[in-house]
Amino acid sequence: MTDSAILRRLAETIEARKSADPAASYVARLLHDGHDKILRKITEEATETLLAAKDGDKQHIVRETADLWFHCLILLAYHGLGPDDVLDELQRREGVSGVAEKASRKTYRGKTYRGKVVWDTPKSFQFTTLDEKGSRKMVRHEEVLGVDEKTSRKTLRRREEVSGVDKKASRKTE
Repeated sequence: MTDSAILRRLAETIEARKSADPAASYVARLLHDGHDKILRKITEEATETLLAAKDGDKQHIVRETADLWFHCLILLAYHGLGPDDVLDELQRREGVSGVAEKASRKTYRGKTYRGKVVWDTPKSFQFTTLDEKGSRKMVRHEEVLGVDEKTSRKTLRRREEVSGVDKKASRKTE
């Protein structure tokens, strides 16, 4: 069995990199570049994990998941959190049915991104948010997450690859 203290040691190293020179440290550069850069990196790593899972190569899945976890540790450190905070939450949930745990959450499903309350729309990269009058409206994910159009297209292409959707092929059959 692998030593679970590795998460704490990684967190300590990440914490130490907060004061390092961004030119000399990848972690320092990500932390210096800020929240949005870290979120984009996590999105990239999550997509790569999904693609590895789609391929079914177990070693590739493990490597990509390690990348994703590492970048999540950077996000936690950015917010002043660490792996123990996540482990405490997992321990709190241990032995509780997933159905019961989900039912115990607030019924309000909205999340706040960049100051907007949004609801994820299934099978799309769009969100529902409230306009100035309080009515729901659709917004593109790059508006909510603050990514540029190139990053948005790249993410959509990867998502289509994962889901097996080929837009060009589907247009030809219409």
